[in-house]
Amino acid sequence: MFRLRLALAACAAALSVMSSQHASAEQFEWKMSGGNRPQLVFGIPESDGAMFVANCRSPSSIEVEVATDVAGLQDGEEVDIGFRGRRFLFTAPAIVVGTNAEVGLTGASFKVSAGDSFWHGLIKQGTVKFGVAGFNPTTMSFGEDREEIQAFIDRCSGKSKAKTPAPQDAATLSCDQIGNVKSKTSKLPVTITFVNKTDGFRSLMWIDFKGQPQDFGSLQPGERKTIKTFVTHPWMMTDGPGNCQEIYLPKPGDTRFNLTQSIEDGGD
Repeated sequence: MFRLRLALAACAAALSVMSSQHASAEQFEWKMSGGNRPQLVFGIPESDGAMFVANCRSPSSIEVEVATDVAGLQDGEEVDIGFRGRRFLFTAPAIVVGTNAEVGLTGASFKVSAGDSFWHGLIKQGTVKFGVAGFNPTTMSFGEDREEIQAFIDRCSGKSKAKTPAPQDAATLSCDQIGNVKSKTSKLPVTITFVNKTDGFRSLMWIDFKGQPQDFGSLQPGERKTIKTFVTHPWMMTDGPGNCQEIYLPKPGDTRFNLTQSIEDGGD
């Protein structure tokens, strides 16, 4: 389980969204990862941008970090963090984190248990405001997207166990399906190494939740790139002019995908 670290540019972009008062539910979503000591993140899919990260150390100890205004404070300073929503009010002692790091989530860290009323209150909200006392609050909006919160609590408290998925063969889709495929949920993470086994240039394109390709770099013949993604997130490989060569849909257990198709070789 990784401790979330943001590139400075990504952090600045995320904080910019937060300070605009309402982060779009289309940009941010909840996702849980990990085994029986899971991690819960409210962030931007296919990026490291996040405003809420919870790591389950044990049922009685969940470490929560939130990205919020702490301008002028130093790491380790003791503060009070507060959450406010519809019939929901929560406060806790916290410490400032991330102000001295070149990269990282900057804000506050506090601890709660899996049985704390904080989670019950959070699940009932669609929008909450949180922040350090005396500083500008951050608004977190997530609509009806709350199932991952309950799943995280159930997993951390031991009410549910992580399942080990059986490895399956990779799925390659036809390029004829462009326009009909898009990313769905971000519930099951996978880390895929893309290897260009062709003799030509290839671009890697993530097909987002609206079915639009997003550029994730390129590969020369023989090169490889490792990307953290999710099952149900399609990836399209294109040639230099931008023609689709193949579409790959990760499956549970996948760790590697070899780029082999080309129009000349019969790939559509």
